[in-house]
Amino acid sequence: MNRQIIIEKRLKMTADEVKILSERAQKNLILLDVFSSARSVMIYFPIQNEVAVDMILDRCEGKKVFAPRVIGNGIMEAVELSGKIKKGKFGIEEPVGAAYTGGIDLYIVPGVIFSEMGDRVGRGAGYYDRFLKGRSGVKVGLCYSFQTDNTVKTNETDVAMDIVVTDEGVFNL
Repeated sequence: MNRQIIIEKRLKMTADEVKILSERAQKNLILLDVFSSARSVMIYFPIQNEVAVDMILDRCEGKKVFAPRVIGNGIMEAVELSGKIKKGKFGIEEPVGAAYTGGIDLYIVPGVIFSEMGDRVGRGAGYYDRFLKGRSGVKVGLCYSFQTDNTVKTNETDVAMDIVVTDEGVFNL
């Protein structure tokens, strides 16, 4: 499956499709033990009709919540969500505040293509791969079922997910 074909398919989704399929995927993630037991969660701000995370955020009461912020070419950092958000590089929303360098229990990761074995292909710039490399928290890929392809080709710099969650189910690896 081609990265651009999947992005185009996502961009053609109606607002209702995004809402309904995002709700299903988020419900599948919220039901996971790794979510309920996590004391800290890193989410993302969706772009280009990626799976929404609003329901996940609503269920994060009592958890520390972080989001990525781009700080340089190919480099991002975690910042705790504490209220203020601004548009960052590439027009993606980012939290304002100090960088967090501690451990995070659960990373919720967007992507373009995932396999049922946890392989992940992102947009191609490697931000998440560099950020997640060597981190010990559980990495969960969140996507629509049409974004899964078990023949996806990855390379040695791509970081695999521990779990892949779609609107149709969960692949525990």
